This record gives sequence, C-alpha cells and structure tokens, in this order.
Amino acid sequence: MMNLHEWLQHVGFLGNPFALKQADDEGDQLNEYFVAHPSYNAILDTTAYRSSILHAPRGSGKSSMRRMFEQHCLRDTAAPHPLVVRLTDWMPITARHRATTILPPEAHFIELAKRVVLALAQATYIPQIDTDTNPDLHGQIAWLCLTYDDYLIPVERRRLAGYGWRPKGFDVQPYAINRIPIARRIQILADLVVALGFRGCYVLVDGVDEVLDTVADWAAGANLIESLLANLAMIEADQIAFKFFIPSEVVREIRGRGHLRDDRIQVLSVCWSDDLLRELLSRRLQAFSNGLITRLAQRNAPGNVEDTDGLIVRAAGGSPRALLNLSEALFQSCADHMDDRSTLITSADLSRVIDGVGTSLLLPLSIHLDLAPADLVEVPPLAIMPNGEIRFGTRLFESWSLLTPLQRRLLDYLFENRHRLCSHKEVIAHVWAAEKTPADEDSLRKLVDRLTRLIEPDVKNLQYFQKVPGYIRLIHTVD
Repeated sequence: MMNLHEWLQHVGFLGNPFALKQADDEGDQLNEYFVAHPSYNAILDTTAYRSSILHAPRGSGKSSMRRMFEQHCLRDTAAPHPLVVRLTDWMPITARHRATTILPPEAHFIELAKRVVLALAQATYIPQIDTDTNPDLHGQIAWLCLTYDDYLIPVERRRLAGYGWRPKGFDVQPYAINRIPIARRIQILADLVVALGFRGCYVLVDGVDEVLDTVADWAAGANLIESLLANLAMIEADQIAFKFFIPSEVVREIRGRGHLRDDRIQVLSVCWSDDLLRELLSRRLQAFSNGLITRLAQRNAPGNVEDTDGLIVRAAGGSPRALLNLSEALFQSCADHMDDRSTLITSADLSRVIDGVGTSLLLPLSIHLDLAPADLVEVPPLAIMPNGEIRFGTRLFESWSLLTPLQRRLLDYLFENRHRLCSHKEVIAHVWAAEKTPADEDSLRKLVDRLTRLIEPDVKNLQYFQKVPGYIRLIHTVD
C-alpha cells in the first residue's frame, strides 16, 4: 500500500491532476488544462463591448471561465488593455443589505465605484494622462478615488496618491455626481476609465451564491443582481460591459419573475458533453505528466475494461467537478488497494469508485445513466430546511408536516445522499428499524410510490426521483 503521492510518482505523474478544483486556487496552471467551452467562446467580444450572462449548475466551471476571461483581457495584443473589475465578493454588500429584498440600484453603483477604484489601484498598467489640460477630469478622478477608497490598503492609497489622483486638501465636492441618475453615473465611470488610458472596462460578476444569505437560497441570489439585469440602461453604457457567471437556478428565478430581457442581453448556458469532459480529463492528465499520459486507460491493468475514461466520464453526468472528484477517488483507490504485482488501475478500483455514485459495473453498459438532469433550468430545486420544511425553490411544500415517519426518513436519507444513486438494499437498511426491515423490496417500492405521488407534480414525468433498476436517487435539489 502506498500513499497517493507515492502512487502518483510511481505511475508517472508529477503531482495530483485532480487536487485543485476551485478556479481561484489553480493559479497559472489553469491555462494548461482549461477547455474553452463553446459558450465561453461566445462571450468573447470582438468589436463592441457587450454584456453577457453565462450560466450553469454549480461545479460546471463558471469561475474558471471568469478567470480565463480576465486573462484573455490581459493577453489582448491591442494596447491599451481594458480595466477588469471583479464583482465576486458579496459579503460587504450583504452585510449592508440583506438579500431578502432586491438590492437597490444605488447600492450597485456604490459597490461598483469601490471596485473600480480597487481595480485602478491594483492595475499593472500605469496610466499616463495630462490632467493639467483638463481640470474637470482631474477633479472627477480625485472625487472617485477619495470617495470610494474603502477597499484599499495603505500601499494602494499611496499608489493612487503617487499618480496625483488623491491630492491632499483638494475640494472634491464640486465634482460629486451622487445626484445624477445612476445609469449616467455608470457611463461617467466608464468615461473616466477610458480617459485614464484604458480601452474600456469589464465588470466580472461571480460568486452570487457563495455568501451565507444565498448559498441555500436561489431567490436571495437573484435579489443581489436582479436590478442590474432588469435596469438595462445600467449595463448598456458605452465602453463598459458586465459579464455574469452565475448559477442556472438564479437565472431561472429572475426569468420566472419576468425581469430577464433575453432579447437585449446575451444569455448562454453551459452544458458539458461527454466529448468535452474527455478533453478536460485528458488535458489534466497531460498537464501533470509532461504530456506522456493522455488517458486513464494507459494505466489500465491487463484484462481491465477498455474504456476506463468513458466510464468515469459517464458517471460524472455532465459535471466537471464530479469528473475531478471521481478521477481523484479512482487514483486514491489504486493507491489504497495496490499489491506487489501491480500499481495499475484494476476493474475492482473502477467498481469501488463508480459504486460510490450509485452505479455499478455489473449493470449492463447499455444502460446510460443521466446523473445530471437535462432540464435543470426549468425545475425548482427541492430543499429540506433546518427546521424540516420542504421547499421547491421559494415555494413552501404545504403538506411537509403530514409525511409519515417512514416517508420522512426515506426523503431525508435520499436528500442527504442526493449526489449519488442509492441502492435499494442500503435505503431499506436506513429507513426501517432493524427489527422491522422487510424481507423483500416490495415494501420499499410501495413507500417510494406513495412519496412520489406526494412530491412529484406529474408522476408520469418524474422531476425529483431518478429510478434505475436496483437504485434510486433524489435529483433537482439544492447543491
């Protein structure tokens, strides 16, 4: 038995290809294995700046695409570069405005102004402008940098002062624009950025579901950005564009309220095909093996199933994050169960990992399990709240307290294990008390049928229960 690090070295890897799963942790390595999804390519502007929404379920690579878009802006051969403004940390906003109500446009402008100042202070490009010939420009820049410097550290304040943008004793009040309509204020911000020597401004919106108020509440996430999306004049100013990288569930919520103008703003979804996931897997393997390993199957033990990569891709069900988790689990299984004869991937390793998501290599390979719901955007996610309430999106399931103890234990167990298929055997063992465990699966079938009739809007078109021979899973849930 080896630890994972030793096993990886032994079979030819320089490190763990699947250890890093969060875009902001990956650094420059992301460039080596990033797969440019067609939806990502579609948001790259070629001429005019335009706002776009790129949406996907959690774990689909939205933040990786946001980071690569930022690098795309910095690699742009045309000079000067655009200013990239990150609107990715929502904790300051939710500390001031609870996400139980829609964030007002004024709050968006204040936050945007603070983020623009921060981006100016951190930009590697040093603008060269002549403010002496344009005193109003000098005054407006001073007003911006002195009024909205909340997020700066001392060295950043000194940097702006060195540019002459934070003059001591300067009266900025004549240049304040707080009473001007917000859409025009945003245009003024964009004009200032261009006047400072940047080609324009991109505002990258991400992380709306990563604060306490929104992590389990899609409606709260929608409240954070709805006024930006609904008030089109705010995101259609010249030389500035907002690029939204947001969960599909948030898009569905805003669209359901009738506040998403698909005819005026580009809206793109991210759905990963098996071919794209294979490419992602291959690139990860190549990046950590000096290009020598391109497929998992290259490390198959003799007599192993041929398409190891295909099995892992299929089990991932369209989710890049699930693909990384499964692949890492496969390597860990190899390290844990290796023997003196082989360190290669065996059928037993594959079975252990695939069984972990509820499928089995004993099932006929002609059964194609769709572990990721195809129509995620249209179905409100099921959630079980800490007080036991059951919700479909923002709607309370009124009969939640009327479930029988058996129905409740079944639903709770499936919700706790919602990221995998659960075998009938394990469900029976957890739902019924040991002394009352039924001798066959007929009792479970009847229990599932009764719960299905309570939960599902249409029992002929299941939205929340996935049934595979011998297995069951709860789908369309909060992550």
